[in-house]
Amino acid sequence: MLPPEKVHRAVRAIEIALDDEFGWVTEDHLDHLYGLLQHCSSVLLKGRFHLPFSTTAYKQAHIRKYAQVHHAWRMELVWWRTLLTNWNCVALILPLYQTVPGKYGLLAPTQDACRSLQKMSGGGGAVYGVRYQHYLFTPEEITWLTIMDLEGLVLIVWMHTLCMICPEEISGKRFLSWCDNDSVVKAVQKNGSNKPTLAFIIGILHDLQSRFSFDLELQWIDTKSNRLADALSRNELNEFFVEMCKLGHSRESLVLVPVQETQRSAWSLTMRRLRQTETALLQPLAPATLQE
Repeated sequence: MLPPEKVHRAVRAIEIALDDEFGWVTEDHLDHLYGLLQHCSSVLLKGRFHLPFSTTAYKQAHIRKYAQVHHAWRMELVWWRTLLTNWNCVALILPLYQTVPGKYGLLAPTQDACRSLQKMSGGGGAVYGVRYQHYLFTPEEITWLTIMDLEGLVLIVWMHTLCMICPEEISGKRFLSWCDNDSVVKAVQKNGSNKPTLAFIIGILHDLQSRFSFDLELQWIDTKSNRLADALSRNELNEFFVEMCKLGHSRESLVLVPVQETQRSAWSLTMRRLRQTETALLQPLAPATLQE
């Protein structure tokens, strides 16, 4: 945990950096600020993921004797200030074996996505205990987002939903979840990706893990083995109910969790724009352009 005095010093150091009239941070102050943020990130789960621009500024200050607070670094410092102000500054993580999925994955949040560009159809499904969620993808999502993107979108939508509706069941736990998309699994395992949409997904996931003190690891699993989430993603509710009944859950005991459409739409739009930008940049140049 972080003691209140340490939190106060970190927040004050951030405010001094943000409030400078000319946007300059001296080498001495940056040494102080960076040391505090490094300490906070050692307690905060996945916290070091949120220090890239602070690290760059730290290196810059040791060359120039100062660093400038540009937009990206400012947003990073604002994120830290908001987190330290609202977070209880305690991280309690259970051993991994306590939250392994088991045969059906009910002990850990699991999710799945399906997509058919030819049929212009697809959907997402997720389950955690007796809670479940399923929805259809929009034509824009099916057109612009790959199955990799959609798998990641379903993942962050589900984890965000659980953090909002039952944070006490998420905080302080380490989950080993399932995913049948190898690219998403590797991105989560590596804590990053050079693919814009996956990098965005990992950023959202890390933000949730930081604020709600949980860890999430992904393990690849064959689609057919992820029976519950797979059935939900295909909108095969009867099959899902049958499988849950086999596990001893009556249909009445199952809880359908509404999709947080505002958050989902915002993330979906960002990912589609990232995908469109990447696609445009990777288009081969026309012959006339090459000659010029």
